[in-house]
Amino acid sequence: MNKPVYHIVVQGIHNANAFAGDTNKEAYWERIVRYKTQLGIQLYAFAIFDNHAHFLMRGTEQEVSGLMRRVGVSYSHWYRRQYNHEGSIFRGRPSMERLERDGEILKAARYIHQEPVRKGLASSMEHIPGVLIGCTKARTVSSIGMRSLSVFGSGAGSKII
Repeated sequence: MNKPVYHIVVQGIHNANAFAGDTNKEAYWERIVRYKTQLGIQLYAFAIFDNHAHFLMRGTEQEVSGLMRRVGVSYSHWYRRQYNHEGSIFRGRPSMERLERDGEILKAARYIHQEPVRKGLASSMEHIPGVLIGCTKARTVSSIGMRSLSVFGSGAGSKII
């Protein structure tokens, strides 16, 4: 039985820049990779902006929420030590939307990768400064083909994992 796919959004508290700068984005990203590997969760698409992040993942609701909880706790501890910060880093729990149909999954992947242009952070998908963005080498998300970043555009900060 296939596990469901979720679109997850994590936001800084009061729209604060919880991921501002390459160091912060990489620190968060490293935790996503570490815990997704440990938990066996598939990651299909992602974008980490200064004040929020999007992920497209396959796993049970319990697995995905457990991953995001581990990442959030680990990153918050790191962030507080790094910046001598007190208080919350994130605005509540990450939002998780379960995607049922192939069209919904593809639409979410496009939304994630095209957001920098929609938000005016980049003029095109060819150059996206300050955003860590990418997709996996997985041949399929569901029954749809997710070939590479060329489907969504690729930028200077892009990663294919």
